[in-house]
Amino acid sequence: MSRGIYRWIPGLGIIFGAALGGTALARPPTEIILNYDPDMKILHVEARHVTKNPRKHFIRQIVVYRNDVEAEKRLYVQQTTGAMLTEDVAIDAVTDDVLRVEAVCIEAGRKETTLVIP
Repeated sequence: MSRGIYRWIPGLGIIFGAALGGTALARPPTEIILNYDPDMKILHVEARHVTKNPRKHFIRQIVVYRNDVEAEKRLYVQQTTGAMLTEDVAIDAVTDDVLRVEAVCIEAGRKETTLVIP
């Protein structure tokens, strides 16, 4: 290799380190709380995700599965507050159905939880 290539290595290291540094500070959703109202057929979702700027670092999507089949997918451009995203999802569930919700952060990570309908 020529010596010209070696002078690029420190610069590439800095660029690579800066790219990883942004996602290292990002945090995935920490908790998802689910409540189902059988009379209204509404699943209330509270996805906890603390951020200083809910317009730039937020939960970008939630996906609701009913018995492991995707029932609803919602995309967002910001979350409800700096602490969480709340959403009501219309879904027809019956006893013993398993509702699973996955929340995905725009910068890093995901979290999912399940609820078995009593």
